[in-house]
Amino acid sequence: MITPTQLMDNVVHSAVIAQKKLEGSLTAEYMLSERPVDGTIYSFRSISFETEFMLQESQNRKFLLFFRSAGQTTRLIHKLNFDLRSEPSPPVPPFQSAGASRNLHLGLPLFMLSLSEDRAVRQATKDAMENARWTARLDASRTQVLSAAKGLLKDFIKDSGCLAFRLDRDGSQFLVVSVTKNGGPDGIYLYLPGIDSVIIFSLPSVPQDQIEYQPMHQFAMVLYESLFGAVPNQQVVQLEDSTGIISGLDIFVDQLNQSYGKARSSLATSGLTPSPIPSYLEIGPLKAAIRYSTSFDAKSQTLRTSMILRHGISTLAAVADDDIRAVGGMAEIVITPNGADQETRVVIGMPSFVVSGANLDIFVKLARSKAKEIASKFADDSFPVQTYIDAISSRQDVVALHSFDNDKPDGHLLTLWPGIGNAAGLHFVFKCRIDSKAQSMDSVSKVLALGQDLADAKLTISDHQYAPFHNVFHSILLWSAALRDK
Repeated sequence: MITPTQLMDNVVHSAVIAQKKLEGSLTAEYMLSERPVDGTIYSFRSISFETEFMLQESQNRKFLLFFRSAGQTTRLIHKLNFDLRSEPSPPVPPFQSAGASRNLHLGLPLFMLSLSEDRAVRQATKDAMENARWTARLDASRTQVLSAAKGLLKDFIKDSGCLAFRLDRDGSQFLVVSVTKNGGPDGIYLYLPGIDSVIIFSLPSVPQDQIEYQPMHQFAMVLYESLFGAVPNQQVVQLEDSTGIISGLDIFVDQLNQSYGKARSSLATSGLTPSPIPSYLEIGPLKAAIRYSTSFDAKSQTLRTSMILRHGISTLAAVADDDIRAVGGMAEIVITPNGADQETRVVIGMPSFVVSGANLDIFVKLARSKAKEIASKFADDSFPVQTYIDAISSRQDVVALHSFDNDKPDGHLLTLWPGIGNAAGLHFVFKCRIDSKAQSMDSVSKVLALGQDLADAKLTISDHQYAPFHNVFHSILLWSAALRDK
């Protein structure tokens, strides 16, 4: 096992030695007479380094890298690559502090918030509710609103807590959900920063037979946009802000950042000067693709995330990589020189409570095989369900979310089909259970059919119809708590 710094030192040291040997084998007369303009005849034009590695956490909570020689593994496999390029002039020496910055450029799916944003939105929502800057879409007293506001900043506890989501790119609307125990009722709030006020759709202390579908619809639309084409929302944050995305990511990014800075310093003082026309080596951008898994820890009865084990705990190692229950995700890290400084970018892929990638392809395939059964659940609505299902040949336009009411993913999903992006604003929502190992779908049931654009009419749903949405928020809550558990 080695540290990231040791790995990069070894690569840089080997490249410098090879370059010195190459120069030493050529005469000064040859180099001066035959050297082309770009100086590459006696130097490496570029050296590419790429490796796959696994991680192990050390006693001081740093990460060590090690490598697989053969066979299967229960470990997550990560990738790292960078190039060393030939340059005619010495590389710019980095600042002594290069690699020590706590700032990074963080790219998140459109609906996701960083830790600091999440806290700020919940605080602003609480302030608006406590200072009577709210309107309610239900019968609610000021006392009930004040009581609900108190819970917006509480830490996650088992089965309850508060979530916040961005609903549009310009930050003009945020959805805040207080997830309650045992199925609700949840608190659902729309915070509007432009007028610093809150629209209240439901309160934890006030049972409702009907609730407006608008906030769930808006949440589904931003998920659709995030899945199918939206550029990640970019912001400069403190390194610690990435902790709430993947537990331990901030530590590993810091290690890579410092290792990269040391490699730059080493190349700037490499001693590649014995030849009459020296050629230097400069490091290009470092890129790393980091996987993480989210799984259920039977011992602690909680979800856990891991950048180490393939499914978080070894008891789940037998679950196949394409199992829709084995939720996980990906982060991309890019570190680039910026003069004497350097810049770190981290882009987070779709979080694991959203079915995406290969798992979404599996789901679409299973749904198409069950098109008649799904359509039969909507027979009373005169809604062209089977037509919509048959029209989808790939993952495009389908939003499927984990929707479980216990402590672990169990294959239950809430699905919006054919998505929210069609011109008529029509879609239908159903729930089901997936067993991708057995390649089967069962427990299909109707939630709702939206045959009108919500811009033209309000739609209310019953508490029974809201239940799978509660389970979605419950799933997200457990996922968020797992990421922040250090």
